[in-house]
Amino acid sequence: MSSGGTKTGNFEMESIEMESIEKSQEDLIREQQYAIESLENEIDNLRRRMNSASSDDSEDRLYEMTRELMQAHRRNRKLTGTLREAKERLEELKEKVEQLSAPPNNYGIFLQKNSDGTVDIDLSGKRWKVNADPQINVDEMRRGQEVIVNGVFNVVAVREFDKRGEVVKLKEVLDEKRAIVVMRADEERVVELSELTDSRSLKFGDSVLLNPATGMLMEKLPKVEVEDLMLEEVPDITYEDVGGLDEQIEDIRDVIETPYLYPKEYQ
Repeated sequence: MSSGGTKTGNFEMESIEMESIEKSQEDLIREQQYAIESLENEIDNLRRRMNSASSDDSEDRLYEMTRELMQAHRRNRKLTGTLREAKERLEELKEKVEQLSAPPNNYGIFLQKNSDGTVDIDLSGKRWKVNADPQINVDEMRRGQEVIVNGVFNVVAVREFDKRGEVVKLKEVLDEKRAIVVMRADEERVVELSELTDSRSLKFGDSVLLNPATGMLMEKLPKVEVEDLMLEEVPDITYEDVGGLDEQIEDIRDVIETPYLYPKEYQ
């Protein structure tokens, strides 16, 4: 069986077990409620007997009835406490069953707010117009921010910006919200800018982070300083120490060394 099938089977078994526990808890609560009703009836009978007792009843009989009434009250309090705990446990089990049986949530990217109160999101490369939870302040949401979408495609939570993606080069800024980037194999693509990116700070050749699924440019990446690429110590190795690459070494000499040795020949 595949891992997906195993997980599904485990989920179904766990759900069945939870439902079985829930039913047993409900049966226990019904039994306890019946016991409490019986005790309450017994208490009422004892009270009626005490109220209807004639004046010539013996003091011992009155004491015995009082003692029985107190014991019934104690049993009633104990059963009431047990019933309350069982109800609380049942509510916890119901909540867990609802959580386990709830459909999975998806992650999307917020694009914009609409005039009718809905929002546009990008979900796996597709644009959706959806509703947002009333508790979410849509005015505070920013373009490019990650959101959580429930099973009926409503935004139920807002997260931080997703900082994962591909590193590409900026070619041109088209306007405040769009730019052209150069991807692998010199492929060009028009992308949107997230609110983390200021179009005025972008210039040709900048390294930028692109979310390939949504086509949104997430942020400008810091430049790598030239000093970071320099060797701390020049290795004491000559061309003679490199074997088997005579042809490649000759090409390197022709391209790099010869112009410096004979500059007039290359003017």
